[in-house]
Amino acid sequence: MKKQVVIVALIAVLTGIAAKAQDNPDALNAPPIGFDKYPKREYPFLFNNALYNLLYRPTTITEFVTVPAGTIPSVVSFESGYSAIERLSNYPVNLLYDKIGVGWTSLIMLVKLGALDFPFAYFMKVFNHEYAGHTVRIHEAGQYIDRITIGVPLPWGRGGGATWGTVPQSIDHNILITAAGSEANTVMAHEMDLRFVSTGVIYPFDILLYLNAKFDELLYINRSTGHPSGLRMTADGDYEEYLILINNKYGRVLPHTYRLKLDELKRWSYIALADPFLYLATGALFYNLVTGKRYMDAFMIPLAEGAAFMPSARVAYTPNGPECYGDLFFKLPNRSAVLLAYARIGSTSLRQTWGGGARLYRMSVGRFVELGAGLDLFSQPRVMNHLSTYFIEVVYWNLYPRYISVNPAMQIGQLTEMDLAYGYRARGIKRIFGAAAYGDITVKANEFFRAYFRIGYKSNGYVFGLNLKKGLFWHAGMGFNF
Repeated sequence: MKKQVVIVALIAVLTGIAAKAQDNPDALNAPPIGFDKYPKREYPFLFNNALYNLLYRPTTITEFVTVPAGTIPSVVSFESGYSAIERLSNYPVNLLYDKIGVGWTSLIMLVKLGALDFPFAYFMKVFNHEYAGHTVRIHEAGQYIDRITIGVPLPWGRGGGATWGTVPQSIDHNILITAAGSEANTVMAHEMDLRFVSTGVIYPFDILLYLNAKFDELLYINRSTGHPSGLRMTADGDYEEYLILINNKYGRVLPHTYRLKLDELKRWSYIALADPFLYLATGALFYNLVTGKRYMDAFMIPLAEGAAFMPSARVAYTPNGPECYGDLFFKLPNRSAVLLAYARIGSTSLRQTWGGGARLYRMSVGRFVELGAGLDLFSQPRVMNHLSTYFIEVVYWNLYPRYISVNPAMQIGQLTEMDLAYGYRARGIKRIFGAAAYGDITVKANEFFRAYFRIGYKSNGYVFGLNLKKGLFWHAGMGFNF
């Protein structure tokens, strides 16, 4: 954990420097002001299909329907829908700042935040967790969804949600599915970070969803995860199940033999706090309430005229263990362009992973086109697609009539030999070098309409927010700018 601590300390120091640096909206090419005195922003709605399933399962009619099937297009679409609704609902309240002053209007806005905005943001976080996370990962593994249930959001209800579907046979797919819900919210927060840097603006109507998404992994691990008993089918929550399945993969069947433990998982979760945008967004929320200003500039550390940078960090929970991403965001002079460079390094408790990459976000090429691209290079153990003992256990439970009791402790004994054999295999499985690469294009039809396209290819292995399998991936969609 020394490397994570160094990253956290470095970012804390740089955040302090950034807090003193006054950002220059003109230098960073802030977008033009919209109808409600907020800077204009884009609202993309993206859709795709899983090409693998189209080719190999053509008889399933649902595979032909264009739905947000990938994590990234799903989170971008959900965030756009949420933000547009919140922005329109804020408009009549913001008009009161000029009519009755900051004091009373801020009180009205505070009531709205607690009674309506927070429950809506919480609901969207849970929906994104269940759909863009668990549902998409189950779909990518070739399985089927039965239903998604979402409780009445806090503070009006108990909140929470659940996804019901079939279980894939693959060991690594099962591990990935357990952590996929919170991963989807980390992907959402990361995409919002890119937009903060690109526009140079933190919009108050986006902040509650951003904070909910940013804290999903951290709160889930620290509040909803106990020390696992080792019984897979009785695991309480995603990350308790994650700990059981990933240790089982490496032949660690009983809790006292686990290499990756709950305490280490909690330490990794604190890396989420090493994100300056987290504190800038929180400050922007209070800034809007206290001053009545429509938005706050996204402070960054200046480099040169029109350019700035900001470090950040995020965590991914992969089939090989937790992985830390150290990010460097560079705002480029080219209007909304951003260059993201990052390094990724995983826990050494099981099998270490490492890699890095870069992403070019929204570089203008003329008046009507913006280009982008991404490249991720990684080293990790080969994907383990063996028949998992968890899958066998689920099938065993479902084959029995409901009135016959199944003893999960006996199942552990029956499947231990398989787990031990898998553990020997997992510890020696070949390490591979892989990559993912893609290109983006945004076409500006006019001042209001946008069209978006992405196409790319990746090899087998874990890449943040992408399918575990190799193959082509793509999305397309349309959006609005106002």
